[in-house]
Amino acid sequence: MYNNIDWWIDWYVDDYVELSKQQQKAFDAALTELHDWHRETQLPEYVNQLISLKEQVNRGITEQELVEHQEAVRVHWKTLMTKAAPEIAKLSKMLTKEQIKDLKGNIEKDNQKKWREFEALSMKEWRKERQDEQIQDLKEWVGKLDDKQKAKINELSLGYQRTFIHWMEYREQWQGVFFDLIDNEQLSKNYVLALSDLMINGRDKYRTDEYLEISNANNKVAQSIMLYQLTNLSSKQKRKFNREIENLIEDLTDLITD
Repeated sequence: MYNNIDWWIDWYVDDYVELSKQQQKAFDAALTELHDWHRETQLPEYVNQLISLKEQVNRGITEQELVEHQEAVRVHWKTLMTKAAPEIAKLSKMLTKEQIKDLKGNIEKDNQKKWREFEALSMKEWRKERQDEQIQDLKEWVGKLDDKQKAKINELSLGYQRTFIHWMEYREQWQGVFFDLIDNEQLSKNYVLALSDLMINGRDKYRTDEYLEISNANNKVAQSIMLYQLTNLSSKQKRKFNREIENLIEDLTDLITD
């Protein structure tokens, strides 16, 4: 999938806006450059983190070490966005008024769909989905959970709080700022910097204090679930975990040398 990321991104972009041949050529060139940078500089970082995680889990990972891994993931994402955002901002200057109109309309449709799905899902159904997702995600890494583990994961999952309304309010505010920047007869001289900042730092700027508080609480729930499972692995589950990590390390190492 990694080597075909350009196809996946093209497919995703096409859901929102149709690019001209000239725009597509510029987009592909920028994506190729970003892809090469990511392969050369970021994949080795991921490999090192996975090696560290495997060693820690096998000798008994601590809560602090798990927190550090989660922080490292956030740093990886910020590093990627810091590199990609200026190029995305430059490419967005090529969009026509008609394309911007289509983009806005498609995003609004997407938002409406998300609201409908939210309204159709009861709190009880949402909680069940979260519990099932947690168990399924863990199963992919460690294999089948026993009844005691499932019961504990279900119990801990009850601590999750629903953030959809907060997330959508943030999302719509972010989109509003984005369209204020791009849907302008005369783009600001600082347009690229402003849009880059929005993409890199908008998540921190436009989430409310309440949203941040709930998100932090949910992160702690996720940490408690991971810590419980990774420190309560059976011998069979630990072997499965090690195989999965080793396979991922091997795949990433192969991609680096491709």
